[in-house]
Amino acid sequence: MKRQRRSFPFEFKKMIVELADSGQYTINQIARDHEIAPGLIVQWREKLNSGELIQPPSYKERQLEIELERYKKKVGELTIVVDVLKKHLSSFPSVRRLSSSLESPRTLVVLDKPAKY
Repeated sequence: MKRQRRSFPFEFKKMIVELADSGQYTINQIARDHEIAPGLIVQWREKLNSGELIQPPSYKERQLEIELERYKKKVGELTIVVDVLKKHLSSFPSVRRLSSSLESPRTLVVLDKPAKY
């Protein structure tokens, strides 16, 4: 019968590495007590110190990252639309006079009327 491969949570790996780093127990003692290979503890220590061994994001964090990407995409699309509108609006002479003021449909309508003296 084949032995099934075990997986360990991040917290367990971190606890084992902290035990080994504390110096209270040898790596062989820790491995024997937790029924894991001593070489595995050494690998976990190296990965933890190099930054490879990290806690995976939670479900909520993954959902927030997905939502953030959707918002970034939407902001990019809207930025393109605004740039196109600015380019096309600048071709109208009445809009060019409003360069320092707020451009709104109301101000554009007011400018289309002849000036009263």
